[in-house]
Amino acid sequence: MRNSKATLILLLAAALGACTADEPTTAVEPQSEPVAVRVEKIQATEQASFHEAIGTVRAESSAQISSRIPSHIREVQVDTGDRVRQGQLLVELDDRDLVSHLDQAKAAKTEVEDAIQEAVHALVSARAQLELAELTHKRFEDLLGKKSVSQHEYDEVSARFRGARAAVEMAQARKQQAEAKLLQVEAQIASAEVSLAYASIQAPFDGVVTERRMDPGTLAAPGMPILVIDQAGQFRLDASVPETFLSSVRMGETVSVRIEALADALKGRIAEIVPAVDPASRTAIVKISLPAVNGLRSGMFGRVLLGGRSGGFVLTIPEQAVVTHGQLRSVFVVEANVARRRMLSLGSESSGRLTVLSGLSGGEQLVLNPAEVSDGGPVRVSEVIEGAQS
Repeated sequence: MRNSKATLILLLAAALGACTADEPTTAVEPQSEPVAVRVEKIQATEQASFHEAIGTVRAESSAQISSRIPSHIREVQVDTGDRVRQGQLLVELDDRDLVSHLDQAKAAKTEVEDAIQEAVHALVSARAQLELAELTHKRFEDLLGKKSVSQHEYDEVSARFRGARAAVEMAQARKQQAEAKLLQVEAQIASAEVSLAYASIQAPFDGVVTERRMDPGTLAAPGMPILVIDQAGQFRLDASVPETFLSSVRMGETVSVRIEALADALKGRIAEIVPAVDPASRTAIVKISLPAVNGLRSGMFGRVLLGGRSGGFVLTIPEQAVVTHGQLRSVFVVEANVARRRMLSLGSESSGRLTVLSGLSGGEQLVLNPAEVSDGGPVRVSEVIEGAQS
């Protein structure tokens, strides 16, 4: 009985040994090659705080064309939208009264000039009479000393001498009065000519007529606008900026301006900051000079992006490093030559970079070619790029 059990055990052992010898040996798989990756070392950058202000396009120079004299409008030679040149005739006023006043002043000048000529002739005659009277007076004075003429004859000659001298003085006074009158009349003529020139209203500069407020037959009074002209090619944007952001606005700074009616953005320059703040809106007007472009007109709506104030430090990463799966977004970072997936919460985008809200803390090596790696896979850093600097 014992021999039978021993035999059975030996047979089983032999069978197990034979089975073990027939099974193939399993080989251990070699480790995969590391993937070469480009990485960016993430750094915190200072974020600029921007404000978008809205405004209205205005002409740098705008003129309200009005009359300097009260007169009825005879003709308006331009209409709204017309382009005008400097010195071009815009409005003609009724000038009949002005022409009449000028003619009267010129006629008075002619009369005064005739009076001056008469005064000159009278003065010449009076001086000749005075010269004769003076010679006669000297001769009679000598004769009186010789007792050749009587005192009565001498007195008569003396009286004629004094009368001749008075006549000269009177002629000189009349000539001076006539000359003074001539100056007055010439001033009246100059005034009448200026008033007559005011009857023809001309353009003060090259520009565009933006308003026409009066028509022929209307009484134009001084100070009442007839036309409004905007100077051509020179415009600005008047933007309303909150008082809390005024400290970030700098004179002469170049800013980006977007006019809704134009396709391309413009580069403007801050030309003036109005010092007064509107107490109702708590805003101040910032005037931005605009370049001369086609299609720019007064009254258009525009926006300007103002910046420069620090908004704190943030982490940003390039869009190319982000892997998106539905609503989930992640990146790969290198840790001990191994790619590790990090789930992220991301914010706004600017210039191809996304703001990191959570998931990274700074200093990590971010994989820039995430499609070539897997979570936990070995990697080899081939290039390191420093993150965006502040």
